[in-house]
Amino acid sequence: MLFDLGETLVNEDRMWAGWARWIGLEPSTVSDLLQAAIERGEHHRDVFARIRPGFDWEAEAEARARAADPETWTKEDLYPDAIPCLQVLRAHGYLVAAAGNQPASFGAIVAALDLPLDLYVTAADLGAEKPAPVAGVGQLARRADSRAGRSSRESTVRSAADASGQAD
Repeated sequence: MLFDLGETLVNEDRMWAGWARWIGLEPSTVSDLLQAAIERGEHHRDVFARIRPGFDWEAEAEARARAADPETWTKEDLYPDAIPCLQVLRAHGYLVAAAGNQPASFGAIVAALDLPLDLYVTAADLGAEKPAPVAGVGQLARRADSRAGRSSRESTVRSAADASGQAD
């Protein structure tokens, strides 16, 4: 089973509120702007370039880290049902993986969350980014299947049968 990390397993409200604070806006304003960008199929970082032309995400992230205000997640950011859900799936024999549209540096942040995952990769690891995640998801599925020693067809058939309620 493959999960998106942000807003599926992890509530990103605190992270985006940190960015809002950093650029001097109310969190609700940034939230509204992010939602509009997502609806238009734009990259979430485009919002910040619109607010502040020339905004350099990486440079700002480094500045935040130096100011002891890093972009991060903690266990408190996990949705309450995230870990129990992953545990149940693993107990039923599923390979459990997650992918996220985060920079490679988030690998260490995700590891610190100690999620019961068999595999986690960032978009940067796959050379893919939203709003075009399809190629990256396919790469992740192949990597997860390879790690589990089964063909992609086996995983696809099992996942489709389980989703439709036709699993044994």
